[in-house]
Amino acid sequence: MPRRTSLLLLLTSAIGAVLLVTLAVLQYRWLGQLSEADAVRMRRHLYGAATQLARDLETEVSRAHTQIQLGRFFYQAQVEGELADRYANWAANNPHRGIVLAVYLTSSEPGKHGLRRLNVETGRFENVPWPDSLVPVRERLIERERPGELPGPPRQLGAGASPLILISPHFDMRPTRFEIRGGRGGGPPGPPPPLHWSIVDLDQTYICRTLLPALVRRHLSRDGVLDYRVQVTGGRSKAPLYDSEPGAPGVIIAHPDASVPLLPVRMGRFFRREEGGFGRPPGPPAPTFAPAEGSWQLLMVHHAGSLEAVVGAVRKRNLAVGFGVLALLAAAIAVMLFALRRAQMLAQLQLEFVAGVSHELRTPLSVIRSAGENLADGVTKGPESVRRYGALVRDEGRRLSEMVEQILAFARTSSAFERQPVEVSDLVERASAACAHELNDSGCDLVKDLDPDLPPVDADRTALVHALRNLVSNAATHGGRGEPIHLRARNLGDAVEIEVSDGGPGIEPTELHRIFDPFYRGRRARESQTRGLGLGLSLVKRIIEAHGGSIAAANNPGKGACFMVRLPVAKASVA
Repeated sequence: MPRRTSLLLLLTSAIGAVLLVTLAVLQYRWLGQLSEADAVRMRRHLYGAATQLARDLETEVSRAHTQIQLGRFFYQAQVEGELADRYANWAANNPHRGIVLAVYLTSSEPGKHGLRRLNVETGRFENVPWPDSLVPVRERLIERERPGELPGPPRQLGAGASPLILISPHFDMRPTRFEIRGGRGGGPPGPPPPLHWSIVDLDQTYICRTLLPALVRRHLSRDGVLDYRVQVTGGRSKAPLYDSEPGAPGVIIAHPDASVPLLPVRMGRFFRREEGGFGRPPGPPAPTFAPAEGSWQLLMVHHAGSLEAVVGAVRKRNLAVGFGVLALLAAAIAVMLFALRRAQMLAQLQLEFVAGVSHELRTPLSVIRSAGENLADGVTKGPESVRRYGALVRDEGRRLSEMVEQILAFARTSSAFERQPVEVSDLVERASAACAHELNDSGCDLVKDLDPDLPPVDADRTALVHALRNLVSNAATHGGRGEPIHLRARNLGDAVEIEVSDGGPGIEPTELHRIFDPFYRGRRARESQTRGLGLGLSLVKRIIEAHGGSIAAANNPGKGACFMVRLPVAKASVA
């Protein structure tokens, strides 16, 4: 039966180990796939938010352009007043009116490229010199006057300028279809040349300090917390124009998690081909931005270093939690198997205990019964024989009483102990008197060495006497015939140490950690068939620990075993 149980435990352990390894492998793969899916989802979300930010910025710019600019065709005398009115209406209804820095108007007639700026306070245009930011526009206007330059669809005038300069042409109300003769012959019909160019100069400072931070908070923050470092670069040098962490100026994000263009280059198409000619598309013209080298770029990187780092950290955390759960499961299985093994060992020890008790009880009972039958049948008649049989019955009866008392004491709980201050010398004397018979049979002398100033201990007198008697009796039984037994007591201040040592063969080192287990008997005791139930030392340990003390066993350097008992002194003595 024990062999079958051992095989069952081994099989259960193997199955549990295989299941745990399988779960660990599956969990590792599943968390890897989940991490990859999280990385893709986070990157898509980031690109979606960045794209929406770019659209909102372009919407604000396009709104400023479309609401301020005139239609393509107008009466020349009304151009300045109409443009001023449109700006005033736009500024009155737009919360981001600071996006426009200035509105300019210039003529496209050769040699007449003066610049007029709208005075927002008076609503009138005033002559101003060309600012440095608009010099590339002026150069393109002059370039259009060179021979061979067609006055047809305009080329981009913002070449080399900032991407925040929006330019639109304006035509007067004359017929829109005429012949353009150029080169060696006539050409197809085309649009008339524009009379004026309106220029809307956007405020980069307002966009970078007010509009962009608001858009970043709207699209890239979560509960007011920005998980990413956001930068906007622009110009030919790609210098940082906006940084969500201004504490590190000039440091450009080298490896962004996402990069989206802002204010991209768009070639304004003012006319479209219809039935072999040029038509007039409805609405104001689309804004013409600067070339690619002047465009802006939105760069984003997670504060953890990258999205991969974030996903990797989450994966490590999930792996730690998952493997922690598996470790707990493995520990639970190990504890269960250990408990089953312990239960199996305890059951085996209990069987051995029952067999030992039966044997120990059968022998004295057989002797007592035989002696009683001889006395009852009159086989023994002489006084000496009767005395001898009486001593035999007395000794075997005492042995039976000791075994019963030992079993009952083992089953008794510590709550039954009645503790009171007791002198250690009294305990020693009572214990030595109780085991006088064992000492006499073994031929051992009990040598006592007690400190004169031993304080009393809080103890149940009967229980501690039984514990000390058990230690002395064990020393007499296993310590070797005729070898002296030493009983020492020392005052340690807050505790009293009682030591019982013998001169026998000692305890085998492999058995030192098990001698206090219930029902356990050492190899020598089993081989020599020494009487005992394996409960004595276990009972001693329970009694000592119930009194708040401790017990330990060791082998003497010379020979023999040594048991050290420490008991706390009575509280009244400590005070």
